[in-house]
Amino acid sequence: MPTAPPTILVVDDERASRLVVSGKLQDAGMRVVEASGGYEGWEKFIACQPDLVVSDLRMDGCDGLRLLGLVRSASQAPFVMLSSFGDVDCAVAAMKNGAQDFVEFPKGVQSLPAKVRSLIPDRPSRNWLAQGIQEAIPGRSPATLSLRRAIDISCRKRPAAIVVEGEPGSGRSHTVRTIHRLLSGTEPLERVDCRSGQARALPTSGVIYLDEISALPRHDQLFVASLIDRVAETGAKRRVDSVQICASVVGDVRSSGLEISLVRHFELGRIQVPNLEARREDIPALATALCAQLALDLGGDEPIGLTDAAMKALSGREWKRNLHEMKTVLERAVQRESGALLSYESILLALEETAMPSLSPRGQRDRNQKDELQWLIEETGCNVSEISRRLNLSRGAIYYRANKFGLEIG
Repeated sequence: MPTAPPTILVVDDERASRLVVSGKLQDAGMRVVEASGGYEGWEKFIACQPDLVVSDLRMDGCDGLRLLGLVRSASQAPFVMLSSFGDVDCAVAAMKNGAQDFVEFPKGVQSLPAKVRSLIPDRPSRNWLAQGIQEAIPGRSPATLSLRRAIDISCRKRPAAIVVEGEPGSGRSHTVRTIHRLLSGTEPLERVDCRSGQARALPTSGVIYLDEISALPRHDQLFVASLIDRVAETGAKRRVDSVQICASVVGDVRSSGLEISLVRHFELGRIQVPNLEARREDIPALATALCAQLALDLGGDEPIGLTDAAMKALSGREWKRNLHEMKTVLERAVQRESGALLSYESILLALEETAMPSLSPRGQRDRNQKDELQWLIEETGCNVSEISRRLNLSRGAIYYRANKFGLEIG
């Protein structure tokens, strides 16, 4: 069977220059997808997953360096920068930011097909989006495959707003972080815990994650709906460069009590995260992934593993609090072990410790505050000033909470 031709994304806001480059690559037997600017280029990069990108450096709005940054945030696809200005400083900047080559236009166009062919990687590694989703959402159960498909569709279609539905502890926040990591470049993820009751102004830029959005007061829900209206009206450019809306709800967005205008907005971007019972056959893969993340968090030299008996104990457990409970069990088991292999005994003791009664309202508030602070410690790299800004609390209050909840902070 003949090999399919490589797909090259050509990005240039000057139509004449774009046609010259596209024609040269097509004459060399390559499939070309064109984009008339950096924002459209990013959208088409997500949609068609090209083998290589050729982009002009100087473009209005989103220039070549900005597009390169977006591509590098999600993929190592080869990137060739073009410029009609023989600017050495620009070439150096492009190479430092991850471009594989810098070609002067139109002088270097003749040799461009040969350069492109030399940079194209092996074809099996091309589908970076599917690989990234599979690494973040391991498992082979029908429920997991359905979840991965929903994430893939949302990443490709990029609706104005995305809502992640599911039970508490099922991995809704992890799903949001996965989508953000794959699509949003270097933009920070601004999490708003809608259950906290704090009267913080909602952000109007960046990537906003409204956790438990149904807890927002009605006037804030209407404000979010107006933000999504603006995102939808201004299209891809707005979604790439300014504000994106992600949210989570317990259960189903249609029965969440949200304003009907918000429900309608979220209809095109719904992702249902299954509970752990629906993914029971995935427990070994999920436990292995959680152990790998624990090893990274602890900075150890060896990976953390599980004995066969320990894995069997996890697989036979009824997980009422889903992935969150399993993660807690593994964290406590790690604290009991001196080696890098978690035993059956340490897992059993950790399971006993986590078997606790339902929390009181005050206990639930403390848990919410701890979860929010833990999220921000991870998200900001332990930047106390940034955490203080996001929570609208003094640095002293941040240290007090960290000490209260047993969280390490610099």
